[in-house]
Amino acid sequence: MSRLIRNAVFAAITVIAVLPALALAQPTIFTYQGYLTQAGQPATGSFAMEFAVFDAQSGGGQVGSTITINAVQVTNGVFTVQLDFGGGVFSGPNRYLQVSVGGISLSPRTLIAAAAYAIRSSSAGTADSAGTAVSVTGPLTGADPAARLIVTNTQAGISNPSPANLPPAAVKGSSTSPTGTTAGLLGISSSQNGVGVVGIASGTGLAKEAEAIGVIGIATSPTGRTLGISGQAVSPDGIAVDAQVTAGGNGYLFHGSNGSSAPFVVKSNGDVETQGKIDAFDRITARDGLTVQNGAIVNGLTVTTNGLLIQLGGLAVTGQTTTQSISVNGNLNVTGSKNNVISLADGTKALLYANESPDYWFEDFGTVSLKNGRAVINIDPTFAEATNTDVPYKVFLTANGNTRGLYVSKKTKTSFEVRESSGGRSNISFDYRIVAKRRGYETVRFGKTVNEQR
Repeated sequence: MSRLIRNAVFAAITVIAVLPALALAQPTIFTYQGYLTQAGQPATGSFAMEFAVFDAQSGGGQVGSTITINAVQVTNGVFTVQLDFGGGVFSGPNRYLQVSVGGISLSPRTLIAAAAYAIRSSSAGTADSAGTAVSVTGPLTGADPAARLIVTNTQAGISNPSPANLPPAAVKGSSTSPTGTTAGLLGISSSQNGVGVVGIASGTGLAKEAEAIGVIGIATSPTGRTLGISGQAVSPDGIAVDAQVTAGGNGYLFHGSNGSSAPFVVKSNGDVETQGKIDAFDRITARDGLTVQNGAIVNGLTVTTNGLLIQLGGLAVTGQTTTQSISVNGNLNVTGSKNNVISLADGTKALLYANESPDYWFEDFGTVSLKNGRAVINIDPTFAEATNTDVPYKVFLTANGNTRGLYVSKKTKTSFEVRESSGGRSNISFDYRIVAKRRGYETVRFGKTVNEQR
């Protein structure tokens, strides 16, 4: 038999209640659906399969017996079987299903989801229930530290059907402790798309202005750290706080202040506004630009050797000031080119490109004339200060007329001498280009980018 490969198995595991006459039994049978390919194509036919449960995704030990089904019908890759490993197999820890086809074990093993544990209680049929609403006119209290009130409902476990006829709070929690951590109201949801606590307010404030509050958190303490509202998501794709404004208008997703200065606002359209500064310990991402009324748009400091101050993409930096200048105190690394934009007479614009080099070279140009076949050119003092002329520098010469040839006869830190070849004594002019290493970067060649250093 050619090798069979299980491809993206969707383990739709559900509990099937069988033998309804055995009201006190707990059924353990469940349905397993898989997808099988053969030579890269969906398999079709009858296959012998074995199913076993293990306590680990790889290695580990087998739990329970092996179920062998000699003729499993597979159509277009899809097959469905009913499995029953008995009640002792699913005792709580994770279980993994090992499938073998024609004696070949497929991998990886499939985690048997919690649905297989959703076994109906043997006493569920005789449990007390309330067919109509039950009202509590007084407080619910208890002395047992482990006491709970558990309410099961498809809509709201505890709800406020008529705010006008009930106290201002449908559910109110209060917890006091001189030490430790307490919770006035705690909501936990274990469902796939569940929500721990939901607050809905549909009231109207003064002067018919909407001023309803779904959830409000107030923390008061003369000392220490307090949290009005704290959100935590224990999930790789979780959201600690999810805010939505669904009524349109200019609503705020978030509006915060310390009571006296610098509010921080997140608008419903995604804009973020603050009158203070933003300190980030990692990075700040702005997909639609940064705008300030006073000061610098970005004034950043990275305190690590390999820190990355600004990382930009797309149309990275544009300016709308009269000078449109960008000042960088440090290195400017680009993966594209460094261009100069010039305006042409026909109204279009063109790009001029910068010279690139693996070394740090500075260059200067000039035009002088020979006098009796000799000229001494003094290096510009600013150029000499920016470069290190103690390190050998380069001079390129271009005669502006017919000569016997030109050459550099002498170089110093502050000047260089040019002579005409073969003892010539002409007075012709010539152009020169001097190229010298930048001071402090004499040995740098093909440096590493910040990302590579990190």
